[in-house]
Amino acid sequence: MGSSVVDMDSTQYAAAVADKTLDALDKAGISVASAARESGIPRSTLDRKFNSGKGIQALTVRELYELARVGAHIQPRAAEGRGVMSDTRIEFAPALMTRDIAAFYLSMSTRDLDRLRDAGHLTAVGDSKRVKYLKKDLDAYAESLPERATP
Repeated sequence: MGSSVVDMDSTQYAAAVADKTLDALDKAGISVASAARESGIPRSTLDRKFNSGKGIQALTVRELYELARVGAHIQPRAAEGRGVMSDTRIEFAPALMTRDIAAFYLSMSTRDLDRLRDAGHLTAVGDSKRVKYLKKDLDAYAESLPERATP
């Protein structure tokens, strides 16, 4: 399985994600051309991200989601050890989410998420240049929404 996530920088991690994604498609008998056609991701984009080998162009969360939908019939296997992108699924949300993931988590656009932050409904935190949100704050916002009456 190689080194753990802790031992990798973001470029190495992006390359490992691309390798594991391509391996999963190969094991499922799905070509890159089929994955591109079925996911709506341009073939040239997938070729660039899978063939970079250096992880310079990381797959986005949306691209990973679309590729997972293409290969949805793949059954997860038990992990053989602790390593990068093991074949087990993560069944919980991370405690700290990027802007894109937070918007996806709340089922809204990043623009709407930014408006909520600007209006003071959500507070961003950060340990670097990227805006991040605490899961508990996102959950609190979702719980604060009024119930909709059923027609």
